[in-house]
Amino acid sequence: MPAKKPKRKAGEKTGSNLVRQPHGGAIHQGTPDRIVPGPGRPPSAVRAACREEFEKRIPVLCLIADDQEAPYEQRRLAVDSLGKHGLSGTISADDVRERLKATLQEVRSALPADQAEMLISRIKPHWMAA
Repeated sequence: MPAKKPKRKAGEKTGSNLVRQPHGGAIHQGTPDRIVPGPGRPPSAVRAACREEFEKRIPVLCLIADDQEAPYEQRRLAVDSLGKHGLSGTISADDVRERLKATLQEVRSALPADQAEMLISRIKPHWMAA
């Protein structure tokens, strides 16, 4: 059985020389043997940012959809996009988790600690998968 590689910290680079730069920083010379990626942005945060940006552009889609001078294909795509996003009733597990966290924060801030924990313990079984 091959030996396990040692665990590396996120962002840690190994196997290359660090070269000082005139501006005071340093960069790695050559390609590191391994680069351990960091966790990145949580998928729910990325989706939330995309939803916010999409919401800002809804008026643009409406203008395109209503523009009698716009090419038919552009108008059709605008209407399709509005319908697809407006009529889809899907919600991701990440969205549910985020809403649940917000709900728990509200319960904990609205009630004394002992009452909040009692209420959470009573409704927790309803959250668990059957």
